[in-house]
Amino acid sequence: MPSNIGVSVQSKEAPDKLTGTVKYNNDVASPDLYAHAILKSIDTSRALEVPGVKAVVTGDYFRTEDHSYELE
Repeated sequence: MPSNIGVSVQSKEAPDKLTGTVKYNNDVASPDLYAHAILKSIDTSRALEVPGVKAVVTGDYFRTEDHSYELE
């Protein structure tokens, strides 16, 4: 079995990364790739009814100083 220990191995992507020519996911602009929405409310009542669920944390939890249902 061949071993690469102690041998310099060049990555196939290295030249593109070093020269700045590689394309990353964020470099590709397409309006179809990203979903956009404005959530007006989240009903967590059904999730809280599931046995074993102690809390459902939404953004509202972080917008208040009252963390009355701190997780154990």
